[in-house]
Amino acid sequence: MFLIAVDGSIFDFDLEFLRDFARFLDAHLEHLEEEALRVPDPDGFGVYESAEYIVGLGFVACQAYLAATYGGLHVKKIEALKAGPGHRSGYTIAELVDHAANFWKHHEEWPLNPNAPPQVRTLAALAALDIDGNDYALTCVLAAVVLPTRSRFHALLSHLEAWRDALASAV
Repeated sequence: MFLIAVDGSIFDFDLEFLRDFARFLDAHLEHLEEEALRVPDPDGFGVYESAEYIVGLGFVACQAYLAATYGGLHVKKIEALKAGPGHRSGYTIAELVDHAANFWKHHEEWPLNPNAPPQVRTLAALAALDIDGNDYALTCVLAAVVLPTRSRFHALLSHLEAWRDALASAV
């Protein structure tokens, strides 16, 4: 939930929680990046898999922020995700965040029900980023969304703020 003061300043409590969590996640990603330089086989030693897991958690936290915001504004999810900054892929940043979070939460169960509509939509969004949904897909999504900046969640937060502002001004 966020509040807009009379002077126009915004107090976004959920974003502040997300900002703190992003610092935590980014610190872990920094550590893993350093570790990848130290070990002879970062893939074999699970460094990249650990980073992928951290990035997945980050996208789910961002998705929770999106839901808290559009829910608080009483905007339907499908409409809310269409708001805010767009990406060169044709999707909005909010849509890509939502698809990345859904990928992390559900991709392990997809073989049980191949070609389910949510799976198809998520994989189409990844394909629009030239990501096939295989190894380290979420790390690639984060990099694509925050380009040209470094692949960290703090770089994504400005996009989420812009999304919030666009959504709030539309209601």
